[in-house]
Amino acid sequence: MSLKTDPALVARFILILWFLFLIQFLGINTGVVYAQVEGSCKDAGHLTCCAGSFCQGASDDPISCFCDRDCYEFDNCCEDINETCPQGPCVSSHYSESCCVEDNCKTSAGCYCDELCYRFQDCCYDITSISCTEGTVGGDTYLLFANQYAIRRINLDGSSLKTVVTGEDEAAIFGMDYNYRMDPAMIYWSDTASNSVMKASLNGSQVSIVKSRGLGRVVG
Repeated sequence: MSLKTDPALVARFILILWFLFLIQFLGINTGVVYAQVEGSCKDAGHLTCCAGSFCQGASDDPISCFCDRDCYEFDNCCEDINETCPQGPCVSSHYSESCCVEDNCKTSAGCYCDELCYRFQDCCYDITSISCTEGTVGGDTYLLFANQYAIRRINLDGSSLKTVVTGEDEAAIFGMDYNYRMDPAMIYWSDTASNSVMKASLNGSQVSIVKSRGLGRVVG
């Protein structure tokens, strides 16, 4: 008993294999994204994030893997990329689409992933990779001011005047300042009635004394 092979079926099978080979081969130059690429950064001598022009890893695969921070965006990192060039703090903290708008945007690396980091110059190096640029987040912008009797806030267009903190005695609040890098952000001021430095959160809660002894006369 002999088996007959359909020539048309064989030709179709060969054509499919050839087509798949072309897709893989042309993927090198057509921008095809590969989520995982075989290869090693360490074997190519990249022990940290590559910042030069030749950032390819060592690989037997015809498709090159890379050892720079851009490989996360193009999905062509080498297999040991996390050992030599881990993802940046913003991406690792899952701020993957925009600026952090939480109360505390400080990462475990000690840098920040919010829009304010541009003002304080403490942004993480991968801040732009999450599409967070200066001016990205509008949010509520307001002016804080003290008039000796209270600390108030008002929108920049003059609307929505609110009292944040009221002094215990008349004409007691002087020398106000704030720190947005606290969690939560805090206001500080001099209280001439109690001769002390006070603080409170931006919503007026958590009022407490910072220092009251050994200050002399507190006037500003």
